[in-house]
Order: sequence, then C-alpha cells, then structure tokens
Amino acid sequence: MSKHTFSVLTSDLRRDPSILQGIEQELGARPGYVTSVTITEHGPVTTVTAVAA
Repeated sequence: MSKHTFSVLTSDLRRDPSILQGIEQELGARPGYVTSVTITEHGPVTTVTAVAA
C-alpha cells in the first residue's frame, strides 16, 4: 500500500478552495491512486491524503 500526502496552509484553502481540485487532479493522474482523498485540518495546516488502491 502506498500513501501520498499534501500539506496546504488552511488560510490558503479558505481563500482559494479550488486548490483541492488541483490536488485531486494530480492524484487522479497517478496510476493506482483513488480520486477520493482524506482531508484533515490541523489548525494552520491542512493535510490531504490519498492511498493507492
């Protein structure tokens, strides 16, 4: 199993939610990765994680 994680400033996501769409497109282009992601906010930093199928 393989995992890929992006970290994004929460303030940037609030300002421009389309950042998540870009991350989903990036993950969708990688072989074996699912297009659904887990998003977890940790105060000032938000992590976006996908696991390879």
